[in-house]
Amino acid sequence: MKTAHYYLLYDEDCSLCRWYTNTFVRYGFLQSDARMPFHKGIQDARFSFDEDRARTEIALVSDQDQPVRYGIDSLLFILGRRWKWVELIGHFAPIHFLLRMLYKVISWNRKVIAPVTCTTDCRCEPPLNRFWRLVFILLCGSLTYVLVGSYFTAYFQENLRWQTPGLEGGLFLVQIGFQFLFFRVFRQRDFWMYAGQIAVVSAIGALVLGLALLGLNLLSSAGLDVQFLEQTTFGLVLGIMLLEHARRVRMLGLTKWLTVTWFIFRLAIYPLIFIL
Repeated sequence: MKTAHYYLLYDEDCSLCRWYTNTFVRYGFLQSDARMPFHKGIQDARFSFDEDRARTEIALVSDQDQPVRYGIDSLLFILGRRWKWVELIGHFAPIHFLLRMLYKVISWNRKVIAPVTCTTDCRCEPPLNRFWRLVFILLCGSLTYVLVGSYFTAYFQENLRWQTPGLEGGLFLVQIGFQFLFFRVFRQRDFWMYAGQIAVVSAIGALVLGLALLGLNLLSSAGLDVQFLEQTTFGLVLGIMLLEHARRVRMLGLTKWLTVTWFIFRLAIYPLIFIL
């Protein structure tokens, strides 16, 4: 195997990290023992690497005299052992820059995307980086603006009180501000983490609505009447978002009243923007 003597030090408390490193093993990109939890890697005398950097950029180390690779370079190296063209394209400067930026957004916010209860004292927990958290929130807001806006335009255009560009993005930001006020009232800690969770819940809802839009368009093109499904689907998506918000708040140990205020905001805002 071309990756023999290499070890990928992953965050065992990150479900995303567990999934993709296990995928590498399952499909033969790595040997089974080459997938090593971060906390074991820092205790192994064979390896010398930047522990702080490895918390945010997964490290590929070797028990031989080989350079340590971090982040997207680790992943490109592993994929390149089987598909050389992937590594070549990935290292083309403009593409490599975009891949690095995408990797950083995901890595710095991985515990926001998939929150977990740590089993090893969060030894590989990335520290808060406000810049990358803000970038992540803005990306989620942009996704919400595009997909929810497309759904509103397709099915609720005549029911909107205002035909204002950016309405959905504005609602996204207003909800974060609304929740911030009650976050302070309830004396909770780490609003940056919670703001990320609000963004993820909105992005999940936007993605589901985007898929629903495709499905409803297919049904409509087949000659079926989807008018009832248009509103029903939107209501179901709100229900999914409510349950997901409650789940994430519970996992973070925050007060359940944040879910109540999240729901109150939704109940209050829709009569203001829709003609019922």
